Amino acid sequence: MPPRITLRMVAKEAKRDLATVSMALRSDPRLRPETIQHVKAVAARMGYVQDLAVSAVMSRLRTSQRTSSAEVLAYLHARPLTSGHEGTADGSDPFYAGAKREAQRQGYKIDAFDLSDSAMSPQRLSQVLSARGIRGVLIAPFPAGQSSFEMEWDRFSVVALGASLHSPIINRVTNGQYSSLRIAMEHLIERGYQRIGFAIHEVHNARLQGAFLGAYLACQHSIPAGQRLAPLILEKPSGQQITRWIEQEKPDVIISSLVHEMIEKNEISPAKIPENLSFVGTDVSPRGHLSGIFQNHEHDGAEGMRMLVGQLLRNEFGIPEQPIAYTTFGVWHEGETTPLGRPSNRSKAPSSKEKRLGQGVR
Repeated sequence: MPPRITLRMVAKEAKRDLATVSMALRSDPRLRPETIQHVKAVAARMGYVQDLAVSAVMSRLRTSQRTSSAEVLAYLHARPLTSGHEGTADGSDPFYAGAKREAQRQGYKIDAFDLSDSAMSPQRLSQVLSARGIRGVLIAPFPAGQSSFEMEWDRFSVVALGASLHSPIINRVTNGQYSSLRIAMEHLIERGYQRIGFAIHEVHNARLQGAFLGAYLACQHSIPAGQRLAPLILEKPSGQQITRWIEQEKPDVIISSLVHEMIEKNEISPAKIPENLSFVGTDVSPRGHLSGIFQNHEHDGAEGMRMLVGQLLRNEFGIPEQPIAYTTFGVWHEGETTPLGRPSNRSKAPSSKEKRLGQGVR
């Protein structure tokens, strides 16, 4: 068996001292990029394999030398952390809640940085994080209309949450929206719903790269032609457009939190909505009355933090050559907006073709 390649052997071959080699393999930003590149190339040529257990211990030792508190990781967000969320009991950002809990469990701290602050340019943010010794960055989902962000990526280990960050493409944890919508379709077919409608904001559709729409169209292709409905893709959502579409397509259930929210806000006249119309949300609260898919963003935040910590222990920095995505599955929440047997046409048992669609879609 060939001898194990040690850090000291790499240092000798690279003609650098031991501390420099150790820093280079961690992509320490205090070193020149050419030094880091040279050391990593030598290590790769020699077949050096890092001991992750030792790396974890050394990471903790370095942290204790810098400060008496735990290493700090950054949470970048562009939406408020404490309002307008339904994912947690206190209304806070569920992604942040999950990430913070997991960071604490693993012995780290997490600090939030607001990207909506005009004074915090990407360049300035990179400088601030580096000055504070922050090496790990978790990026929260962006608001509608924002899909790219630039930083000095080589300085940091980075993980994104959700599908909203299109550029650059980095490692991420996201809900499998395609599978989530198929789960919703499965539950509706099992309940005997036949005319299943779908509506989405065009901006939201682009943000998810057509995942919900693609799943809906795939499911529609598998049911009888007479029950297939044209999806409603709204450039500028309006009650008039939705009402006209409902009157034209005559759905007995609609998959769209957007439509239900507009009805609750009286942006659509309740008088224009059939009494037997049911609703399914694509991202519902587990404590809410709306039936649909619970995506569990708190869990996603925790998984994103686990991925980030793993990258730090493996000294993985910058934009990966082959990005990976950890996909979570939504679960059905039994709310009050999809009762059994309400529409008269639901008394008919599902056909054999409909039953086949309800199998194996998870």
